[in-house]
Order: sequence, then structure tokens, then C-alpha cells
Amino acid sequence: FDRSEDATKGNEMANDTLLVLCVSMAVAILSAGFAVFIVRERECGARHVQFVSGVSGLAYWTSAYVADMIFYLGSLLLIFCTFFIFKLEQYMGDGALAVA
Repeated sequence: FDRSEDATKGNEMANDTLLVLCVSMAVAILSAGFAVFIVRERECGARHVQFVSGVSGLAYWTSAYVADMIFYLGSLLLIFCTFFIFKLEQYMGDGALAVA
């Protein structure tokens, strides 16, 4: 059974598209995960306890933002390392920064 060149190209394009969609979905889920802290904090009233203890609003939100950024950038670093380890051409080369 011999595949034609067009069928092989079409199969590669389908695989590339599926990979891009899966990675996009993973990053979207990762981004949405940070809202869980805000919702749980609102349910249990942790922010109110912090404010009663004397923490300023600026310090509270700055620390929450910095913690979220550290976790998010760490996750993105792992994703980019995976791209380079497996040499995924979809995310490397010209225009790859626009995808990221």
C-alpha cells in the first residue's frame, strides 16, 4: 500500500492542526485555572481576614498577581521547553513568536 504525496501532506497538516488546537486548549485551561483562587477566596472570606489583619489592598492584590505570574510563566517555560526538546516545527522558526 503506497500513499501518495498529497495524502501524506494532508495527514501531516491534520496532525499539525490537531497539535496546535490541543496546545491552545491546554493554555486556555491553564489561564482559566487562576480564577479558581479568586472564587475560593471569595467563598471563605480570606481577603476580608487579610484586610482586618492590616494588609493593604495594594499589597494583597500585588502579591496575588505576582504569585499567579510566577506559576503561569513557569508553566509556559515548561511548555516552551517541550517544544524545543521535541523540535516541534509548528512553534519554531519564522513567525513562531506570534503563535506564542
